[in-house]
Amino acid sequence: MPEPLLPHSEAEIVLVPNPSEKEESAVFEKSENLRSQKLENDGKEQDIKERKNFARKAFLITTIWVVFLFMVIGAEIAFHAFKLEALTEKEFITVVTSTTASIFGFWVLVGRYLFPDNKKK
Repeated sequence: MPEPLLPHSEAEIVLVPNPSEKEESAVFEKSENLRSQKLENDGKEQDIKERKNFARKAFLITTIWVVFLFMVIGAEIAFHAFKLEALTEKEFITVVTSTTASIFGFWVLVGRYLFPDNKKK
């Protein structure tokens, strides 16, 4: 087997002028392994970026929800202070409970995506 022209690392593929069938298949196998590793790393990098993006958006939605609840509570207090017509007790409880349940459901979905169960079935 002819010696390679330059020293090589694991990531480099050495080509020889007239390879045997075994050498040729080793080169193709090594290049395929390197390609699949790169694709896997690129996929993980993209996944991390997307998870950060979803985490920011989930935080924003939760912040909006908290502000909405404080506004509803503040409006109820103001309406009662000025003796204006406000939500009934049942309506108020329904608004607070339904929005809270929606946000918890949203967080379950986001949490399962951001922190997947890595157990293989």
